[in-house]
Amino acid sequence: MFDPDIAPSGTLLGLLQRGRGDGTLHALAAPRAEALAALHHCVLRDPRRDWQVENRSLYYA
Repeated sequence: MFDPDIAPSGTLLGLLQRGRGDGTLHALAAPRAEALAALHHCVLRDPRRDWQVENRSLYYA
């Protein structure tokens, strides 16, 4: 069974991993180093089961 490693929803990383749009606003308001680290984590360790089902390249951009 697929068990994704998703951060808690109250964290910047968790918001970005869920991909619902609110993470973008939080990333813009967060310190640059924190936002870049969270984004880097999302790009390298995508928690989705099938990354081909949805395209997040524009969301992460």
